[in-house]
Amino acid sequence: MKIISLFVLLSVITACIESVKQQKTKVAQTKVSIEKTENTTDSTFVVTAFTSAAKINLELLAVQINIDTLIIVLSSSFFNYPFGKFNSMSELNYKYKNIYSFKTIFSKNIITPDSTLIYRMSINKSYVNFLLDDDKGRIEILSGNIVDTGMPLQKGIRVGMSKSDLLKIFFKKAPPNNINTVKIISAVAGMWHYYTFKADKLQSITFDTDYLINK
Repeated sequence: MKIISLFVLLSVITACIESVKQQKTKVAQTKVSIEKTENTTDSTFVVTAFTSAAKINLELLAVQINIDTLIIVLSSSFFNYPFGKFNSMSELNYKYKNIYSFKTIFSKNIITPDSTLIYRMSINKSYVNFLLDDDKGRIEILSGNIVDTGMPLQKGIRVGMSKSDLLKIFFKKAPPNNINTVKIISAVAGMWHYYTFKADKLQSITFDTDYLINK
């Protein structure tokens, strides 16, 4: 009889422990669900605020936030030509020859065995690679990485500027945010800009494109 009573007691204790575990699990799941809902709501609010504050000349098409990255899709041609528009390398060289160094390199195409002539403009550890696009009859950016203050873009964009000053170029008023990277996608050409911040200061600017050439 004592054995049966002990067995019943152990069963009750085990059931209580399992019930407590289940309650803790439910509480944890509820907390996660609430956090996700709050994060989603916050992101939606920030996206809406950014969208409504966008400047008209941006020709904004979409805004999205992915964790700490602000993604902007636009059709403004400025972002395809942040150093200006040039029809030949000599034009680009003439404008910047007293500021940057230039050299030519050959880069292999990814699909074909051919190579493409690349023009590299650089200063210190920063560089931008250009090529002549025969279809467009214009100098286009292939890739680039800027980490020095001495290579500014048009519109006053340069490494070292504050995040708020960069966002003011795109938006009339930027809402409070935790953005560490701004990714700009050009809708008129296969080009991406990445503006990376640390302690609210612009640390680097990176360009990438969909040209099938080793960058």
